[in-house]
Amino acid sequence: MGLMQNPTKKVMLKNILKRYTPPKAAKAAKAANESEDQQQQMKMKSHYSMKIQWSEEDACYIASLPEFGPYVKTHGATYEEAARNGREVLEMMLSDEDESLPQPEIYRESRARA
Repeated sequence: MGLMQNPTKKVMLKNILKRYTPPKAAKAAKAANESEDQQQQMKMKSHYSMKIQWSEEDACYIASLPEFGPYVKTHGATYEEAARNGREVLEMMLSDEDESLPQPEIYRESRARA
């Protein structure tokens, strides 16, 4: 009995073929994923500010995102935790497609000329 005449082997072959992704399709899927990753990285490379300060009243670090207004804040027990939480909030703000994004504040050093 040949391969295609044996029902068990035929089912096994179909399962193997289902799992196989042709190289062109795999390449296209990889490119799509890379494109999404690049878009996410571009958003994260946006030049928004994060201000981290110690709060005596709250006994923790407060991370604020000044370009997004006075109420976009988070906190952390350590400076690092506040920074990590601030990045998460920034990601959420950037992913909110309903909101228009504010212009980032860019640092410009003023140079007095003598």
